[in-house]
Amino acid sequence: NSLNQYITLAETLALSDVVSNPALPIEERVGYLKPYADSQGYFAMALVDLNKNLLSTKGIKTNVDNNTAVNGALKGEITISGPDINSATKNINFFLGVPVYQDGKIVNVLLSTMTDKQISVITEGIQFADSGEIMVINGQGTVVASSKHPEYVAELRNFIQLSQNDKQYQGIASVHQAMVTMEPGV
Repeated sequence: NSLNQYITLAETLALSDVVSNPALPIEERVGYLKPYADSQGYFAMALVDLNKNLLSTKGIKTNVDNNTAVNGALKGEITISGPDINSATKNINFFLGVPVYQDGKIVNVLLSTMTDKQISVITEGIQFADSGEIMVINGQGTVVASSKHPEYVAELRNFIQLSQNDKQYQGIASVHQAMVTMEPGV
């Protein structure tokens, strides 16, 4: 699956008559999401209310006040965040937040929880240069996706930080540093 497919599914579900109807019990609306979460390989899907209380297809109830994807979606933006530590499971996850509207107003956020393995699978289809390897890093240089090394994602590997104590990582760290600072030609 490509990232666009995940986003399109979430947008479509957010528009459904069941998910976008706040008059229905939230348990019924989340239940509607479960077969989609299971069939698409998500860890879970959830609905988040305007107070940032979450109910997931796994039955998890928690407050997600600090979730970047939720906060972005509450502003009307489709937002992907990660890697984040899932507050309920303590696993490394990525979150896709999509606003749910009714009558032009945001009534909930549809939050899809993707594992580090899903993100790496998304990058597997991308080919680049001779090695064919793709790594995606965040603004601090932490590997958030890798087409050939999912363990880097699971470990939250940061070659910039590693290079400070181990010279063998200086080459890759200099490339990652250039990416973080958005130097031209990288």
